Amino acid sequence: MLFGPSALFAILHLLSVAIADDPTFTIADAEKYDVGEFGRTPEQKFETSTIPAYRLLKRQWDEEQCGNDDEYIFIGVRGSRLAHRGPTIFDRDGHQIWNTQGYDKVYNFKPQMYKGKQYLTWWHGIDTMGHGQGLVYMV
Repeated sequence: MLFGPSALFAILHLLSVAIADDPTFTIADAEKYDVGEFGRTPEQKFETSTIPAYRLLKRQWDEEQCGNDDEYIFIGVRGSRLAHRGPTIFDRDGHQIWNTQGYDKVYNFKPQMYKGKQYLTWWHGIDTMGHGQGLVYMV
């Protein structure tokens, strides 16, 4: 999901600035990325932070469909094989700019307005065969 700039996201971006050791993947890396040559879940390493970050492969960015430079990608990272799960925000270049840990199954992670204020929201809980039991988070 993509969302335009706001004060909340600008603050999150400023707080998350870190010097990365590895560049993001490009379309030239696609075949190697897809077959796992960079690992099952490639992670970004930082010189200035110990925050875990996944390295995305950005195949293309269509300005007409995805918007301009100020857009973000919202992903509810989940899966038992992943070491770091939870709501995660990436910038349009695939750099992780925010995440929170401890949420194994995250669904519907997105920004929403509630009573005139902007929140990051997601559902977290247990889901089995089309039925779930959990909580909605608003931060």
